[in-house]
Amino acid sequence: MFQRARLKLTAWYLAIIMVVSLLFSGAIYTSITAEYHRFEKMEVRVQEELQQAQGSLFTSQVELARVSRLTTM
Repeated sequence: MFQRARLKLTAWYLAIIMVVSLLFSGAIYTSITAEYHRFEKMEVRVQEELQQAQGSLFTSQVELARVSRLTTM
């Protein structure tokens, strides 16, 4: 009788521990995934800004070359 009650209680404790563990794991996974996506978006934004800056730098260099050609004439 006590053996069966002990096994039942052990099973309930194990189930409770597993549920709590899964909840914490899910919460940690969700927060890590959100941070990963945030950094991914930030990286894309930085890459876009770098491309725009390189484009404007190239445009500035072309304009500078035009001005220097005009002044040497």
